Amino acid sequence: MLEKSITKHDEIITVLKGLYTSFNKVQIKAYLPLEQTILKVIAKAENNDDAAAWSNKLVMYLQSQIVLKQIPITKEQDTLINSLSEQCKNTNLNYVYLPLLTIVCNLIKLLVPYKKPLFLSSPRKTMAYFYS
Repeated sequence: MLEKSITKHDEIITVLKGLYTSFNKVQIKAYLPLEQTILKVIAKAENNDDAAAWSNKLVMYLQSQIVLKQIPITKEQDTLINSLSEQCKNTNLNYVYLPLLTIVCNLIKLLVPYKKPLFLSSPRKTMAYFYS
């Protein structure tokens, strides 16, 4: 049992390092905060902190930043993020981030009080509705 968890831990660190390398080899200014965050998670994982939990949080952070800031990513980066997500899917941290969506929606209601809240089929369409 212990050998299997150590192997999974090492696999997660390997994927994290590959993800950092893929972001680092392309010099795009928007990648800098993502690279720094990945390095922090690598440091946490190498210090024998819970690599799966930190990696799961990292995946959610990367996905949100890529969508919100419309950061272009390569297929290799997308594959690595999905691989990391698959390896960390059993950490059960998803519930922590659900209230964030409610907070953002309430903030939008405060900022744009003259429009009725509407949730369309995708976050991009919803945001376009509020800012149109």
